[in-house]
Amino acid sequence: MPIFDQFLQMAFYPKQLTMKKLLFSLLLLAFAFSCQAQLVFKFGNISGDQGQTIDVPMRADGFTGIVSTQYSVHYDSAVLELVDVVNRVSGYDVEASDHRAPGTKTPKGQIGFLWFDPNTNPPTFAANTKMFDIRFKLIGKPCDSSLIILANKPTSIEALDGNSNLVNITSQSGKVKINGTNCPGGGGGGNSGFNFIASQE
Repeated sequence: MPIFDQFLQMAFYPKQLTMKKLLFSLLLLAFAFSCQAQLVFKFGNISGDQGQTIDVPMRADGFTGIVSTQYSVHYDSAVLELVDVVNRVSGYDVEASDHRAPGTKTPKGQIGFLWFDPNTNPPTFAANTKMFDIRFKLIGKPCDSSLIILANKPTSIEALDGNSNLVNITSQSGKVKINGTNCPGGGGGGNSGFNFIASQE
């Protein structure tokens, strides 16, 4: 019997439910979920001096046969001033929208990204390929920092493969720190770890 059918059967027939069966089914569900295709977006950790312009790279793992992606990126607009999205890798001409567009309702600190493949052969990129850089000017005070995170607003998170199946997405947040004297926690950016974000239906 398929895993999901087993789970539904237990949900509708609670008398048959035992703790052992529940744990076993949950483990099977977790295993099945982990076997699905997964796309990982990773943002770099960068430090610089106040007033300097820096590039934060966004790299990808698991970008295999993807035909469309959409997502948002958030940052602290009191620390960073968006300059542009630059250095897009060939084959991934992602469009970026932000607060500077005429008539937009997108607030500062948020960027929406949208891309689809116009070709019949979906692209595949090697692990850790740099997809683009986000260029910022460091406008905060010395020792200020900002996380760079994947988010659902203004553009929801979604990725599709060549069969129009949703692809699970995880992300590794980045950090930008403005250099200073006697900063708490040291003077460089830090690794903020992985965030799990499922593609939205």
